[in-house]
Amino acid sequence: MRLLKRLKAAPQRFQGLKDDRGVETIEFLMMLPFYVILFFIFLQVITLGLQFFVSQHAVNEAAKVYAVTGDLNQAREMAARIVGTGYPDEDEHRRSLMRMESLNISGDDSFTVTMRVRYWLGLMRFLIHDNDRLTYTVDHRAEGKALLP
Repeated sequence: MRLLKRLKAAPQRFQGLKDDRGVETIEFLMMLPFYVILFFIFLQVITLGLQFFVSQHAVNEAAKVYAVTGDLNQAREMAARIVGTGYPDEDEHRRSLMRMESLNISGDDSFTVTMRVRYWLGLMRFLIHDNDRLTYTVDHRAEGKALLP
């Protein structure tokens, strides 16, 4: 009997909880961090795509220079000018999210240019301050044929 009385009285106890003003605001504030993280991940993916595009462009330009001049140093200078050679915090005025580590050319008449590039996950380094943990290295290749006789 007591249980039946309690069950009948339960809806009367919760009459004051029917006011749900502000629920949308609380739900929005609970979901906001997830949307911010998703936004930064999206920006990082776009940045990585641009870095790969620029690196492949640099190795292609280095192959063009080597095909015309046959000079390895000029090819390295061209690739370094496009990609950059400095660490992200080396120079305040020129921050780079990638660095050319090496450029090698193998072959004489038909050659292959291989460029090793180190990338930094630039947007994530504000969260983790160890720059070496947030890097990865990729080898880009281009093939060509020397235009010199």
